[in-house]
Amino acid sequence: MFVKVHKPVNTPCVCDNKDRCRALVEYLLKESLEDKPYYDTFFSHEEDYVPPVTACKRLTTTIRS
Repeated sequence: MFVKVHKPVNTPCVCDNKDRCRALVEYLLKESLEDKPYYDTFFSHEEDYVPPVTACKRLTTTIRS
């Protein structure tokens, strides 16, 4: 699954994506559990298992740098 979080430009009634990593991680967890319940984790190039809290922290760090 590929998800691109983007900043809305001139879109009324749409808030920006600041500090939304937690909501994104929760959404992805929900989607993966509905689709394939045995895929309940995140992964990276270095690790097979990345906890949701760590995924959120890494997303926040990546976005801010």
